[in-house]
Amino acid sequence: MADSKTSRLHEINETWGNANGGDSSAFRYLETSVLRRLVARMQINHERRRASFFVGPPGIGKSTATEAFRSANAENVFLTRITKRGASGPQALQQLLLALRSRSPHSSRYVASGICELQRCIEVEIERIGGGLPRSESAESFPLLTIVFDEAQRLTNGAIDALRDYNEPHYHCRGTFPIGMIFVGNNELSLQASKQGESILDEGMQDRLLYRERLSYEDVEMADVEQFVKSKGVNDPRAIDAVVKFFFAKNGQQRSFRRIADLVDELKDEALGQPISKDMVRAVIGAC
Repeated sequence: MADSKTSRLHEINETWGNANGGDSSAFRYLETSVLRRLVARMQINHERRRASFFVGPPGIGKSTATEAFRSANAENVFLTRITKRGASGPQALQQLLLALRSRSPHSSRYVASGICELQRCIEVEIERIGGGLPRSESAESFPLLTIVFDEAQRLTNGAIDALRDYNEPHYHCRGTFPIGMIFVGNNELSLQASKQGESILDEGMQDRLLYRERLSYEDVEMADVEQFVKSKGVNDPRAIDAVVKFFFAKNGQQRSFRRIADLVDELKDEALGQPISKDMVRAVIGAC
């Protein structure tokens, strides 16, 4: 099943490229090693209706991978972004309810604040998405459904505890069938279980996770930087090589795609419409 979704990503990219004159540099999702790794794991999590955490520094492609995964499962994956730091249990349930309602044009944007009313409304939405089937039906009778929580470092332990009731195994979860959950955050998020409230994970939640992964800038490979620079319109192989070496030098810059994009923009400013050369890269890098 994961392979079929990888193929779906290729289809999305091909459609996007064709709409842009067949230009491969116009592909919607640049398939970096981080994107392939995250999308593959997110897909497996989705198909098993499990929960996973993916953590890493800014600029390595976590949000892009999340969006690519959602696009490959457009009918069954909902994305919500946690905007409030220290989000509590009721606030997390409000986010969950709004995510579940996001595909229904007739759903209200009003959300209650009380736990019991929120739980009732969430169960109504889950039953609606499940086609009204009773929970006594087998798990295979229900659609796959996953909620992705971006900026998950802003959640509290209480928020995770409130959400996990909907990810319990079939017949034990709240609602008629279990919801898959994926939490994506930056390095502020601790993946170590703690009984003292230092982490948003307690030992029970940590034990039920399918994936608990921390990425770093080391996960961005040379080939990723090379194809990213090409996608930004740099065509001279020697210029591309100079940029790659800059980010992979012993004391090189952190391999953030945002930093790389900033450098390419600076090179374009210097080039004044001319092709970017190796000497130009060296001159700009030397001034950094």
